[in-house]
Amino acid sequence: MEILRKSVTGFYQEFIQKVAQGRNLTPEEVDELGQGRVWTGRQAKERGLVDELGGLSRAILLAKQHLGLPPEEEVRLVHLPRAGFNISILLQEMGILAQDPLPLPPAFRDLLVRLAQLATLSNETALAILPIWITIR
Repeated sequence: MEILRKSVTGFYQEFIQKVAQGRNLTPEEVDELGQGRVWTGRQAKERGLVDELGGLSRAILLAKQHLGLPPEEEVRLVHLPRAGFNISILLQEMGILAQDPLPLPPAFRDLLVRLAQLATLSNETALAILPIWITIR
């Protein structure tokens, strides 16, 4: 739980730092505004956390205006691949190197091994997995 708490806290601190930079606020002001809550678009706009409301089309139009491009200018969208789950990063975060014997209860160690195996399939668009785990020795 302590590892998870540190990870969440670190992520939140990094997030408020980035918001503070982007909004010209101090991290304390951002934390006071957000405190980990989720705001609707309108609420975020009222609090100065976003400039505009709208979806992707609106964002593209505003980007074109910012660049001095006409609204009818065609743009190409590039969809970047999603980052996959990496079990080795998780083990490093936990202070456990993948090549070392895991100082964990056997059931948890087995679960991590299974997660590592599933991680190799994380880029697949669909998976069909049996509700049991078969180990052949």
